[in-house]
Amino acid sequence: SRCAFRGLFPRPLMFYFGRYFATGNNPAKREQYNGLWQYPSFRSVNRIITIVWGVAYIGEVILRAIMAYTLPIPVVLAVSPFLLGGITIATVAWTIAYVRRSAQREADAP
Repeated sequence: SRCAFRGLFPRPLMFYFGRYFATGNNPAKREQYNGLWQYPSFRSVNRIITIVWGVAYIGEVILRAIMAYTLPIPVVLAVSPFLLGGITIATVAWTIAYVRRSAQREADAP
């Protein structure tokens, strides 16, 4: 499925989300952010983040399907709203920590 979207997005999807949150509507900051793509470590971080988010949401769909077939409907309806929120919060927290660790590794590199 990654190849199916490759033509739509020349860079990993999270690059575009990251750029939006990091630069807003500031054209100078946007160009600076785009320039970071030249660094292999920046590209790697964006690819890993995109993969992790994709796996998290695919896992969420699988978990919902399992719940739908194995749990009573009232339980599924009660748990479902918290599932998406919990996965999203956990993935955001992981992303922030991963970006910080990656930036620190880059700063510590000779």
